[in-house]
Amino acid sequence: MSVNSDQQEYQTAVKKLGKRGVLLSRSEFVCFHIARRYQRNVLKREAFGLEHWFWPAALDQLHWSASMPRRLGQGLIIAVSLPFIVSWQLLGRLARLLAFPFRYLRTYMIPRGLAAPGEKTLAGVHNAFARFFDLPPDAYMDCVDEWIQALYGLDRSLRDYIVTMNRGAEQLPAPALSPSMRSYIAVAREKLSQELGHYRA
Repeated sequence: MSVNSDQQEYQTAVKKLGKRGVLLSRSEFVCFHIARRYQRNVLKREAFGLEHWFWPAALDQLHWSASMPRRLGQGLIIAVSLPFIVSWQLLGRLARLLAFPFRYLRTYMIPRGLAAPGEKTLAGVHNAFARFFDLPPDAYMDCVDEWIQALYGLDRSLRDYIVTMNRGAEQLPAPALSPSMRSYIAVAREKLSQELGHYRA
């Protein structure tokens, strides 16, 4: 996006938000814009990415038993249920594909309920904007890293905090960075927010 178009989008957003009594600083608007950009990338990957059209992502997180008989039992259950799982997976993908235009266009709209962060910190930005997007852990961590650059002008990484608290987390495959990983992300985000302190609005 060019500087002129970015400035124009910011001014348009400020006018719309001003009518609602919402005041966002430029850096806060940039953070919201960054989150929406990541959301668009996720939506495109979900709708058009072929890696999970036929192979269910849930199977990547399956923990195989160390016992050979149990492992054979797991394999048998998967073999029997796989046609149903794949069919359900395809239906879900088709539904996302049909909903893609509407969901994608929504990321260019200013949602109702958007409010300025109550606290001028990294955690405050998350609390204000998080309900307007849904990112997988990898994309969310990249998004937060860009927030830090936009708010503080610093090259700090949320991933570093997660690795510090949970050695070996960086070796986990991307699909495994799910529910349990989110708790590490939340703790690391709060810790990093405390260290960074308040940003200049």
